[in-house]
Amino acid sequence: MYHSSTARSIQLLFVSLFFVLPQHVSAQMFTESSEASSQTLLDDVTLSAGLTFLDFEQSANLDEGEADFGFNHPMLTLEAQLPSVKIGFRLANGLVGLEDPAARSIYAELGRRLRIAGEGPNFTVLAPVAIRTEFMKVSLDQSPSIFSQSSFQARGGLDIETRSAAGGFSFLVGGGGAFGFSNSQGSIFGGTYQGVYGHGELQVRPRVLDAELFLRVSAEASSYEIDGELYDYDLSGWGAMVGVSF
Repeated sequence: MYHSSTARSIQLLFVSLFFVLPQHVSAQMFTESSEASSQTLLDDVTLSAGLTFLDFEQSANLDEGEADFGFNHPMLTLEAQLPSVKIGFRLANGLVGLEDPAARSIYAELGRRLRIAGEGPNFTVLAPVAIRTEFMKVSLDQSPSIFSQSSFQARGGLDIETRSAAGGFSFLVGGGGAFGFSNSQGSIFGGTYQGVYGHGELQVRPRVLDAELFLRVSAEASSYEIDGELYDYDLSGWGAMVGVSF
């Protein structure tokens, strides 16, 4: 058992290195430059905020007396991204729901974007791949029950990016799918998570700023299918975010 555990740890290490290591390695790694001394803590950091309008509804028939955690109000979304790591938080209707359910979600994603076509600066086809873990909790003050789900997902898709010749703005459109496993309220018994998503993003680099500003519009649809029907829910909606990339 010790050898199988060691082998599994080595496999996880190689997977993590695949996502974290840069895509291109050159001799510049071993040379000093004046640019390196001018880098700041915010280099390659993206910060964004916006609203996500979600419809969260029960996909099975509830028995009498069972709590319905469905909602269709917007969620405040905050997100921070490094080259290989993304962390996000979503909140709707406060921390405790009174008449309507309160929802909060936190997620972390480890991934990278693989270039599969387009060597020039003006057109690129990318294949983003990632592993993601997400915790979602929905509560209602009138009910002692809680919708509490944690999921582990594998995600993949396709992005197409075009950039102006002068480099002043760029546009990206893409989408993909996700599949993984979900557990209910810390139970060892769980089910599956599956979803699809799409997005479009417009980036602008003002001459007066050493950063890119962007507007992102996204859509998503996913399904929690847990052992039993009490916590089987479908989620769908769209969102808009504004942000800055340093």
